Amino acid sequence: MQLCEYGCGQPAKIKLRYGKMCCSERYYDCPAYRKKLQTPNRKFNMEEIREKHPLLFENEDVIPADEDKQGYASIMVHCHYSKCENSKENERWFIPMLKDLYTRCESLESKTGSGKGRCYFYCSQECKDKCNDYNNCQDSIPENDLANLVKEVMPSSDIKLQYPQLCDGRSRAYKIDIAICDIPLAIEYDGIEHHGLNAAYHDFERQSLLEEMGWVFLRYKGYVPERDELEGDIKQILSRGISISKKICNSKKFVLKNSWPLF
Repeated sequence: MQLCEYGCGQPAKIKLRYGKMCCSERYYDCPAYRKKLQTPNRKFNMEEIREKHPLLFENEDVIPADEDKQGYASIMVHCHYSKCENSKENERWFIPMLKDLYTRCESLESKTGSGKGRCYFYCSQECKDKCNDYNNCQDSIPENDLANLVKEVMPSSDIKLQYPQLCDGRSRAYKIDIAICDIPLAIEYDGIEHHGLNAAYHDFERQSLLEEMGWVFLRYKGYVPERDELEGDIKQILSRGISISKKICNSKKFVLKNSWPLF
């Protein structure tokens, strides 16, 4: 008797399309895999953040956090709004939320430099509203850059943004970032905040269900492609009918074909 290869110890019932034997029709329904997902993502300490995102320390004053808060980073920074009590001018600090840390790192490391003005650290929405750098920012947002590029490359296609699709057995619709409905092709930009385990799981679950409905996915992880690259990727998908995930790692692009599952 063959056991489930995802570690639950139960008899395997089905061979998934990825080649592994599983106790369930979908590997993320395996009890062992679900237990793994319930384990919180480990937060990086300051030295690990320095090693992973050196540009952050070149552009910001950073010190270790004086307390450990769920959902917040393990560092302290200044609020960018100069009149805030937590600003560098007032020599005060605050602990940013993890999502704000990810956004700031992504804005510094993006090859397009997009969103920089809106991605400084702010300790509150009030500081954002009062800061001229935030309100006068004309920088672009990566998702919008990608959407505009897709419209240029596929001008005659039926393109919809944040396109809702209701899957069988689901009470709410999943939204596709950029949907080319007449192919059908789903194009998505995954920012640095998508790198966590739980986010990757939910992305995989959503993509798997939509692929069963006939959608093919093209994902860009942490960067917006040039026009020639996007055109080539779309042609490849149309000719081969497989989902593609692309990311930048150590300044080189890695293409992961049939890349799901991630674990």
